[in-house]
Amino acid sequence: MDPLPDLPPLRALKTPKQGASVFQLNRQIIQLGMVLVVAIAAVAVLSMYRQRVQEKFFAEAKIGNITGIEKALRQGARINDQDKEGMTALMYASMEGHVKTVCFLLKNSADPSLKNHLGITALELARLRDHPEIAAILEISAAPPGGNGRSR
Repeated sequence: MDPLPDLPPLRALKTPKQGASVFQLNRQIIQLGMVLVVAIAAVAVLSMYRQRVQEKFFAEAKIGNITGIEKALRQGARINDQDKEGMTALMYASMEGHVKTVCFLLKNSADPSLKNHLGITALELARLRDHPEIAAILEISAAPPGGNGRSR
């Protein structure tokens, strides 16, 4: 038994507008091209918007502005996205010593195990910048369930 269904002979297939003039076909091609251009432009604009929102999200984390972070999240920022250096909002907040911001980001599913391009986590950045309270919070959040609260 042939697994392919019966197909009509090629001569039976017709173009959507049989008998259309070359002018009409060219017009359809131009219209489709215009739709494609508009679609590509829309994707580019959305991509630029998303990038700006994400940059604003990182900037708000650096200064510890929870209200700004919430706004960026509502606008589509992704909590665990990394910038061109591999830094996350949690890393910036940890490095700058913003305890409440770190807690807010963790509560909203920020991943403390992510590493930047140098292989450094938010916990290590907090330690390097001498923020022991943040380091303690990140140690607890990074501990496996039922663990001793320390991750090394």
